[in-house]
Amino acid sequence: NEDFVKVVSSTSRLIPVASFNPDLSVQENVDRLKRLGDVILGVKVFPTLHFIRPDSEKLKPLYDSVASIGGVVIIHTGCDPGVWELPAFCSNARPSYVARAARMSRDTTFIVAHLGSYSALNPGIYFREALEALAEDNVYADTSAVDPYYVERAVEEVGYDKLLFGSDYPAVVGLDIAMALEELMMLGIPMEAKRAIVRDNPLRLLKSWSGWHRVARHLEL
Repeated sequence: NEDFVKVVSSTSRLIPVASFNPDLSVQENVDRLKRLGDVILGVKVFPTLHFIRPDSEKLKPLYDSVASIGGVVIIHTGCDPGVWELPAFCSNARPSYVARAARMSRDTTFIVAHLGSYSALNPGIYFREALEALAEDNVYADTSAVDPYYVERAVEEVGYDKLLFGSDYPAVVGLDIAMALEELMMLGIPMEAKRAIVRDNPLRLLKSWSGWHRVARHLEL
């Protein structure tokens, strides 16, 4: 993580997010966040691969530390390739657990990655839970690796103020960032919704981050 952050933070167009490391104690993860907190936007947790539920009390010190820098906690929801497609292995990654974590740590901003829909065998597996999680004030969701159908549904059912563009590039084979953006722009949703998802919503979160002043001068706003 440190090497990755060092390389990425030296550019003006990329803002790194660190991964939670389950091989370290939560306190060691917190200490690392404090070392990197002026250059990273937050932390990503993989409930599937990290074998931990997002609403575990064990993670609260980490969430509180992210809140202290005005950052975000991105939580993978849905399934993963291979054995993690089985419900027994992906059940930790339910958006309802993210909602519980959000209620546990009200000052922390959580992002439900993939709108709870990531699954090759059962696309949209936890989509309804993701929409319910968005009812929490401090929960957002991203569109990475999501069938555009579910993005359109989400806008129709809960609005667009808490949706963020994402691509999951290069993990999704055959889909790059430009293609993901083109798919979003072709949806039958209002132009103001597209602008909000791509620009206004992420910008609102970035402005709360302690490192915002470093990157703002590089952006054309």
